[in-house]
Amino acid sequence: MGGAHRGGAGDRPPVRSGPPGRPRGFGSCHPSVRGFVGAAVGRSSGQERVMSHDVFVCHSSQDRTVANAIVARLEGRGIRCWIAPRDVVPGREYAQSIIEAISGSRLTVLVFSAHANSSPHVRRELERTASHGIPILPFRVEDVVPAPSVEYFISDAHWLDAMTPPLDQHLDHLVGTVRLLLDRQGPEGTASVGTEAPPSVSPVVQPAAPQRSRSLLLYAVLAGVVLLAAAIVGLVVALGGQADDEVATTPSQSTDSTTTSVSDGAEAGSGPVTVEFDEGLGAGWTWENEDPDSWTVADGALRIEVLQSPPIRNVLVRDLPGGDAVVQTRIDFDPSTPRQAAGLALVGDDLADRVELCWTTEGLFLHTYEDDVMVDGVEIAPDQFSDKEWVGAELSFEIDSGFYTARFQSDVTPDWQINTAPVPDFVTRVGLLAYTTDEAGAETAAFTRFVLQ
Repeated sequence: MGGAHRGGAGDRPPVRSGPPGRPRGFGSCHPSVRGFVGAAVGRSSGQERVMSHDVFVCHSSQDRTVANAIVARLEGRGIRCWIAPRDVVPGREYAQSIIEAISGSRLTVLVFSAHANSSPHVRRELERTASHGIPILPFRVEDVVPAPSVEYFISDAHWLDAMTPPLDQHLDHLVGTVRLLLDRQGPEGTASVGTEAPPSVSPVVQPAAPQRSRSLLLYAVLAGVVLLAAAIVGLVVALGGQADDEVATTPSQSTDSTTTSVSDGAEAGSGPVTVEFDEGLGAGWTWENEDPDSWTVADGALRIEVLQSPPIRNVLVRDLPGGDAVVQTRIDFDPSTPRQAAGLALVGDDLADRVELCWTTEGLFLHTYEDDVMVDGVEIAPDQFSDKEWVGAELSFEIDSGFYTARFQSDVTPDWQINTAPVPDFVTRVGLLAYTTDEAGAETAAFTRFVLQ
């Protein structure tokens, strides 16, 4: 069960890693992945993680986005979870790992949907859960009548309905219900979910505001101002007045030396964007901390020279529209000098706030920074990849219902889901970046494609 995973059944994305509070730059505190607390277990190492969890998350692989959102919310509140394929130990049989995970849990959360309803794997997991006397908590995301083979195991269970958006409010209710059920049990208890069930919460009539709603409001206000100005100019012309250049001229560009807008003579649209870098950058981009002598666009690639930070130089950013989105880039980057990174980032108004998905000298890193301090991170060592697999690979963020899923794709790995987590409140833009926290070695990252849709 579970989210998409790379390679065979024994391969999995890494566990979440690292304590918060790490300072600027990935390389300044962890020169190697193995020296980083909680780093990924290598596929060939033969090491096994000690199983320690409260909740087993049962779901269809087609519901992995919701399942990972559940895990992120529960673990963010201190409730330990087991989910496949993330927690399948390399080298162990997949089915054996599932059975051991179920027997070692205190509660099973079922992501119930049409996919789960028809999945034989889900039915087997429910059967094993029931055979151990472990409570089942269905989290219904679709209005589906349970099949008899599923209803047999969940007919007496208390259901949580999560069919009305936004998902976020239902996740909070799920956390409270899980805490209540676990608290009713002793350390080895197996309280029944069907008795003394907590009351259902009626759906909220007014849905929560979507992510980055303030940005959308700002865009609407600006659009209204532009239309009003156009109307005034048209009225002046109609009355025979003179529409002077200064009336119709747009505000002058900021003289801030750290920010440079890019137009290339084209208009930036709000629809899907695909840039192959064969005819310049295109419209809608802005350079942060630009060094114009350290980047070029030629032969179908944007090449950014890796410069020493802080600050991070030559970060190419553009606005991220509100709502769901997919952001993807293809990158050629094979660094040999230590502590170099290049990739894709979700950033705030200040570069100090960002989520980086970068290929580095030490492997693939997914790091979240707030005020230039690392607060969260997932890391994958280079020996988890095939030789040179990262050259020409694609990095992406899929934003859905307030959560992002970071992915790595290559010719060897069609879809490696790295992690799913809530989109930080600061995110307003997306960017391409390349930097080092050590001395620069005159290396270059080549971005050959960018997609925003």
